[in-house]
Amino acid sequence: MHHWDAWTIIRQRRAEAERAADDHRLLRRSREAADVERDRPDGTAGHSPPRSAHHRER
Repeated sequence: MHHWDAWTIIRQRRAEAERAADDHRLLRRSREAADVERDRPDGTAGHSPPRSAHHRER
């Protein structure tokens, strides 16, 4: 195998790995968004509803 062949394969594998990492990142982000929507069906913002309710009382 020639030297440039090895570099071509390495470059291709690296590109495929980066693409797979991007796909995984997108999947995880969409899954987290789905979890947030499932936990909060009313669609209110804020991390903890009790704390926001407490602020609203004040």
